[in-house]
Amino acid sequence: MAEKGSRPFGVTLAFVVVLLYGAFAVFAGIMRLFTNDTNTDVPLVAALVTIAIGVIYLLVAKGIANGSRVILFSNNMPEWGMTYFGILKTGATAIPIDPASTVEEIVAFAKAGEASAIVVSPKLANENPEISEKLTEAGLEVKVWTFDDVFEIQSETEEAKRNALLPAKIHSNAIASLIFTSGTTGTPKAVMLSHKNFVNMISMLSSVLDMDITDGVLSVLPMHHT
Repeated sequence: MAEKGSRPFGVTLAFVVVLLYGAFAVFAGIMRLFTNDTNTDVPLVAALVTIAIGVIYLLVAKGIANGSRVILFSNNMPEWGMTYFGILKTGATAIPIDPASTVEEIVAFAKAGEASAIVVSPKLANENPEISEKLTEAGLEVKVWTFDDVFEIQSETEEAKRNALLPAKIHSNAIASLIFTSGTTGTPKAVMLSHKNFVNMISMLSSVLDMDITDGVLSVLPMHHT
């Protein structure tokens, strides 16, 4: 009999499997983007990659480059994933944070993570209009952009110029993401995940789960935990 407050084994196992499927889908998408593979019979995925590439060009134009760190502050929505992929493709490090974070916590994350910029969804930007002001008061030079800024449509000529600014190669040991802990036992700490960490996880999952681009996935985790 399960102890009070614990999950039965079957429920726990199902929960873990769902998480693994979700992680596999997210990072399979990242791998497709990094290999520039848009050859797919699924129009939705092709559109996702195309839009994400547009985000890459805008981030590069705004000064984001190999070694930069960018906070992603948004609720779960398609733009979240496209922006996340875009950040990684520039060679920068993505710092996804909880959409319920306070402005004070955002400033603390920006300082601890040495962020160059913050990309925020329009809804959260309206709910937290003082982000830029508080960052400046803290002595931080961090740019704040909304999805409207990074999803701006550019001409093919302009995109070609920006494509030339992308790094030719991103080292496997480079930090892809900083994920802050919840801070339930103290000050939140950043966990560093490299591109190699993600590739190894995909390799492990692909040997366990028989999935392809046509599969649908239910993720029970908020996006900032991926």
